[in-house]
Amino acid sequence: MSNNFYTETYSYREGRILIYKRPNSKNYQCRLRIKGIKGYTIKSCDTTNLGEALNFAEDLYDSLRYKKLNNLPLKTKTFKQIFEEWFKKADKSEYRQSFYQSRAKLYFFKYFGDYKIEEITESIIEDYWDWRKNYYKDNPDEKKGRAAENPSPQSLKMEKTAIQEVFEYAYRRGYIRAVPAIRFKPRVQTENRDTFTKSEYTQLILALQDWYDESPKSTDTYQRKMIYNLVVFLANSGIRPNEVYKIKWKHLEVYEQKGVKILYVTIPEETKTGVRIVVCLPEAYSCYQSIRDFSKYIGENDYFFTNFDGTQMRNWSKTYTNFLKKRKFYLSSDNKPRPPYSLRHYYATQRLLEGVSVYDLAKNMGTSVKQIEKHYGHILSTQKTEELVQGARKSEYQWNEEYRAIFGEDAPFFIGMNTKRYTFSPKKDFSEQIKEMYEDIERRVKPFETEEDIRKYMDFMHRYLTSSDNKKK
Repeated sequence: MSNNFYTETYSYREGRILIYKRPNSKNYQCRLRIKGIKGYTIKSCDTTNLGEALNFAEDLYDSLRYKKLNNLPLKTKTFKQIFEEWFKKADKSEYRQSFYQSRAKLYFFKYFGDYKIEEITESIIEDYWDWRKNYYKDNPDEKKGRAAENPSPQSLKMEKTAIQEVFEYAYRRGYIRAVPAIRFKPRVQTENRDTFTKSEYTQLILALQDWYDESPKSTDTYQRKMIYNLVVFLANSGIRPNEVYKIKWKHLEVYEQKGVKILYVTIPEETKTGVRIVVCLPEAYSCYQSIRDFSKYIGENDYFFTNFDGTQMRNWSKTYTNFLKKRKFYLSSDNKPRPPYSLRHYYATQRLLEGVSVYDLAKNMGTSVKQIEKHYGHILSTQKTEELVQGARKSEYQWNEEYRAIFGEDAPFFIGMNTKRYTFSPKKDFSEQIKEMYEDIERRVKPFETEEDIRKYMDFMHRYLTSSDNKKK
């Protein structure tokens, strides 16, 4: 196109930058010619000021020239465009896909969306976390449904992973020169859920049975029976409460092992861990048969746990929690809450106490050995007590306690904190010191008055001298 078409023209950098106005336009345009880039790059400068137009044109020229020299894409993309491009190619479970899509719509696009990907600095990312944590406090009208006002550390951790992967994808595709560091570390909350003892769990089950028996309405009876079976099922499978909603009858199989019927559950793909097989404890089979007996929804594609109308039983937690609170079961003796997730803790605790290996338990529960050791380390130590102290004998103090319980005085061999210590001086005759020690012991030991006392004494000393450590001596 001839320059005569333009009403004003200004040439810079040996003709490689042309600034001009079109007829009937107040704003300046720029036309750039960059070595190695085919054709012209034409952009509006969005200003009527020539100086501002020149600054815009030179910045754009330098930016495009830099990208060409460094083999970077010439067309810039926004964070939102990059996210959508990455998401189409990302191989994620249905659970992760759903999480990332919801977080992008609710938070990522609102904060990062219109930024050019190369413009997002580490400081911009760093500011995201404060914005995110205060989002619903600053925008209360935006809070809808089950959105948490205070995001959990786990949610923030997963958001960080998604953001990190988007930038890594942008780097691999050449949209950015380096991946910005994301230094944010979600503060891990101390575990604040407690579990039940065996006795408390038994009381809970009996109370739930009374609860559904006393219900006057058929719809209430149905729901209460379903909650009862759900509680028993969770405590005998270790499945996460948010996984159990998605289980259908087609995911259940019964096998018989050594005469015992065992329920196997295939956890669906669209969950946190994806597909896995869970081997339940035998009592879970009772839930399987109980629900078959009273539910109308037992087709292959029906949900295992349903409401009265056959829909997913997702909103039972509030009813269950109210039940626990009314019967003083909700808080443990340590004043910690016991929501539905505590039933998973109950399963893990009891399995470890029964001697199940950490590896097998972690695999069945869809978690890692590290997580089991982190949350149940105290149980593991108790479970391994016998192995940890094997070969060791009772303490001298305990031997003395047993001796005192029989004879009413300290044992002659015992040297306690308040008992005279025997030290030997190299300046004295050694045999004399040994004699003094025995004379002192004799003064402290009463003579036995009966044959029975002598028999007890001989029996005690036999046990003491033949204990594992003394055998070596």
